[in-house]
Amino acid sequence: SLTQVLAFQHDDVLQILGVPTDQGWGMAGCVSLGYPTGKWGVAARQQAHEVAYRNQWGEPVGFVTPEPLWP
Repeated sequence: SLTQVLAFQHDDVLQILGVPTDQGWGMAGCVSLGYPTGKWGVAARQQAHEVAYRNQWGEPVGFVTPEPLWP
């Protein structure tokens, strides 16, 4: 997933990751990757039209999904 940690803790993140800022390097984004430990099932999902908006908050998207897009 994309993370916004750079926006709030920019200097700390660069230091933790060892980015050589004295050589002109910087970071514009951070993608975190990983895998779950243990056994995980598919999370319960709401229908897309129930959690998405169009043009502004609260405006319907203009379509209805009869069921979640994946199980």
